[in-house]
Amino acid sequence: MDFMMDTLLEGRRIRVLTVVDILSRFSPIIEADHTMNGTKVVAALERATKRHGCPAIIQVDNGSEFQSKALDAWAYAHQVEARFHSAWQTSGKWLYRELQCPSADECLNASVFVSLADARFKLDAWRRDYNESRPHTSLGTLTPAEYVRQQEKSEPQEIANLSV
Repeated sequence: MDFMMDTLLEGRRIRVLTVVDILSRFSPIIEADHTMNGTKVVAALERATKRHGCPAIIQVDNGSEFQSKALDAWAYAHQVEARFHSAWQTSGKWLYRELQCPSADECLNASVFVSLADARFKLDAWRRDYNESRPHTSLGTLTPAEYVRQQEKSEPQEIANLSV
């Protein structure tokens, strides 16, 4: 999870929470608001987990939104491990881009948002297009959604093979 910034046409700033599964590149949610605190991050995670399930691990930077009691309580209640890293570098790898929704800045750079509702609509449309229509060479030219579906189909088989 990470944040990006943009402005509305009127000049008011918005913060955009991007959540991406690093393995599948699937983005369950992109959330825009004028301000984002720990409580709003938790609300976004609740919406995402209702549709896509709960992650085992969340990786975040040391921002105040992620160091909140609300997020800590949510992670504890859902048995999710929260891993904190430097926003600049971890294990010799540059993670800032990796943690953001890949190319979400493409949507921010190409779009003019006339209101917060407009930003939310356009960002969610971009997220759905990204998940469903954009193949990735790192996923064997599958889209993130196709990759997730393929993994879901193969997991029961792998589990069955292990139990024999």
